[in-house]
Amino acid sequence: MFNHVMIGSNDIERSKNFYDAVLGTLGVGEPLRNKAGSVHTRLFYRHDGNSFCVLDS
Repeated sequence: MFNHVMIGSNDIERSKNFYDAVLGTLGVGEPLRNKAGSVHTRLFYRHDGNSFCVLDS
């Protein structure tokens, strides 16, 4: 059983559009956007106690 999943992306906005559409069909809302001190942006999708993260690389 997975607690969380993290996926890398080289185009965070394009990934957001894709995952918003895909995860939206499962009832997942807008992601929490996090800008890390290392200048990386992470998008956290949370639903029913699960987390899915997209990280720009």
